Order: sequence, then structure tokens, then C-alpha cells
Amino acid sequence: MKKVLIIAYNDLNNSGVPNVIYQTIKALHKEYSFDVLVFGNDDYYRQKLRNEGIEINLIRYIEKKPKSKLARVFWWFYKRPRGHYLFTKKLLKENAYLVVHSFKEYDCWSFFKAAKKAGINKRIFHCSVNLAIDKKAKDKFLKYRNRRLSLRYANVFVGVSELSCKNAFRNKKYTVLHNSYDEQKYNMNIKNKLSDDELVITHVASYSDNKNQLFSLQVLKELKKLHENTRLNLVGASGITPYCQKLIDYVKTNDLEKDVSFIDKSDSVERIYEKTTFVIIPSLREGFSLVAIEAQACGIELFASSNVPKEIDCGGAMFIELSKGPVFWAKEIYDKYLHEGNVRALLETNIFSFNRFKADLVTLYKL
Repeated sequence: MKKVLIIAYNDLNNSGVPNVIYQTIKALHKEYSFDVLVFGNDDYYRQKLRNEGIEINLIRYIEKKPKSKLARVFWWFYKRPRGHYLFTKKLLKENAYLVVHSFKEYDCWSFFKAAKKAGINKRIFHCSVNLAIDKKAKDKFLKYRNRRLSLRYANVFVGVSELSCKNAFRNKKYTVLHNSYDEQKYNMNIKNKLSDDELVITHVASYSDNKNQLFSLQVLKELKKLHENTRLNLVGASGITPYCQKLIDYVKTNDLEKDVSFIDKSDSVERIYEKTTFVIIPSLREGFSLVAIEAQACGIELFASSNVPKEIDCGGAMFIELSKGPVFWAKEIYDKYLHEGNVRALLETNIFSFNRFKADLVTLYKL
């Protein structure tokens, strides 16, 4: 069986990029065997694959940042990529890989350099986010360096949307490979258990500044002024991080404890959708948004920031500038609720089916 080395962004936790790795392996496991290089300990999707009778070989590479600032700069610019290169060089010597497929964004160049020197002709740079250059001088310089080298050593460029591809690959020829969703979990059979008077907003994402849960709380605060029976589900908690604490503090300060549900990362979002009027996606940056597809597959319409790629619109997406502010967002959501209530719409999501994803991957992997 032909062997593939997949390089994860971090590990196989229950989040967006690992889900794409999971879908890739699930689609091609009958033709290829997969080794997955990970940089953390969360094996959620490995276990999910095992439950479906699919085995992968997990290779762990655990990194430790130096404590001093000066040592960290040297580590980021030289020691870390050098370690990646030497480790990959040894790995490629011991295994007859035909494809190296990396999800590590601009940090992939040292892996691809080793693969190119080893004569591997299929070196896939897979961009799953909307990449941007940091404003801090050190980070900006580092990412420019990594971008240039990643584009030099990879030779197949694929991204989850036009936006992610254009920002990542510039003048390179690329392929847009939209993520697929689980049609067995997310579909029009999800029951609508809302009463007519309930207005429930759901935000599904790991808690972070980029995913902007604080903005969703601000929208909820304004919605409560328009419709008292309004609640918000924040799905994606993973312990009390500083950002999570900021959300908790906001809820307490604004007396919203009874109106907000903090929900752990879960494999049962579909059950939460049984009591969801709209999904909200106020992200600062997005390469795609699988959450948007899953929601629309259930007939749930959504409100997304203009930073979310327009390709996710299956007929049920409303895009709003974040600069309009939470008051404007709340009014738009409330007006939509007054017009439609909790009735769900049949939306066309076939373009994001697993079969389409699989067919595109087969073409991409063709040697």
C-alpha cells in the first residue's frame, strides 16, 4: 500500500484542521497507509478513526520552547526548523513515502525541504486558515521568511477557500478543496425543539480572540433589550483559559448568567442545534468555516462577519461588518427572527459532501 506522511498543525484534537486530516484519511485509507506527525498529545481523531476500523501510525514530536527571550528568538529562527529538518530527513530515510501532506501552514518549509532532497515529488502545502502577517517586527519577519521558503519547497498548493489560497500562495497555481461535513450528523432530520417565543443563538468555536466570543456576548446583551427570551450557547470550552475567564467576567458583570451556556468541546453539537434559532460567526479571520456548512445542512441560518469566506453561503448566510457593532448585529438578528421565527429552511449543501471531497482528493493525490 502506498505510504503518506501527514504533518499536523498541532495534534488531532477536536477542532477544524484535525477534522480535515480525519476526513482525508477516511477518504483515502483503502488506497494509502498514513503516518501522522503530531506536536501534541490530544488524539481525539485517532480514536474516532479507530472506532471506524481505520488505523494510523502516530509519530510524536514534542517541542519545548526555551525560557529566555533571546534563546526563543534563536529557537524560532534556527533551532526549531533545523530540528524539524533533521527529524524529517531521518523519517524519510526509514520510510518509502510517496506523498508528504502538511497542514502546518508557513511552518512547513523545513519538512518540505527534507522531502524535496529525498526526491518526493508530491509535497502538498494545505492551507486551512486565512493567513496573515503579524504586526510585531519579529513575527512579521519570521513569517515572511517562512512564507518564502514554504512556497519554494512545496510543489502542490491547496486551500479550503479562494480567500485562504490567495493570501497564502500569491502567484502560485493552487487548488481550492472545500472541507466536507458529516451528512449523517448534520441534516434536516435534526428536530426543531424551540418554542415560538425562544430566540437562541449558538456560537461554535474554540474560545479565542480570533473567534470573538466576546462580541457574541455583546450582541446577546443588546438582543435582550429587544427580546427578553433570548439565550446564547458558547460551544468550544476547553478549560479556564485567560480568554475564557474574560467571557465569564463579562457574563457576571452584565447579569447574563441565566442566559449564557458555556459548553465544552463536544461531538454532539447536532443536539445543541435542536434548540438553535441562528448560528453566529463573528470571527476576525477565517479560512473557511465548517460550522457554517453544518448549521445550514440542518436548515439553520447564520450571521457571519465579512471576514468569513463567501463560499460558505448555501443560501442561509448573512454577512455583516464587525465595525457595524453589536447593536447593529442585534437589530439584524432580531429583524430576521421577527420575519421568520424559528422556521428552518432547506438549503443546498451538496457541494460540501464527503463524496465530492473524496473525488477531489483522489485527483490531488494522483502521482
